[in-house]
Amino acid sequence: CVGARPEDNHRNLKKPINKLEALEDENYKWRFKVNHQLKNNYKELFSFIDLMIYLKVPNFKKVLIWRGLQEKKLAYSRKNMSKNKNKIMSESEIKRFIMFYERITKKMLIDMPKFADIIVPISSNHQPKKIIIN
Repeated sequence: CVGARPEDNHRNLKKPINKLEALEDENYKWRFKVNHQLKNNYKELFSFIDLMIYLKVPNFKKVLIWRGLQEKKLAYSRKNMSKNKNKIMSESEIKRFIMFYERITKKMLIDMPKFADIIVPISSNHQPKKIIIN
């Protein structure tokens, strides 16, 4: 989530966008902490970036699908390893993992095209469609 921007309206942070936020962050602590970090520490870190290139996914559903594909490829590449070294996430573990980044990713889908220097929309079949120079 390089280049992610904080949520300016704190009221938006109070409405959960997935089950993880609804059940495990009822008091908004995690959301407010992440937003604070984006507003302060990460803003400073991101200021060192000279050129922002954004690989724009078609939608958030593709993030989940493609992350699952990554796990399948990882499992295949490690099929001869011992079980202890071959920790591959299950579908439910992937869904949970992705939920931690859902809010930021969805905001980036809206924000990044406005300020990234170069935008590379990625097609549904996981290929670059074109290059847009802002």
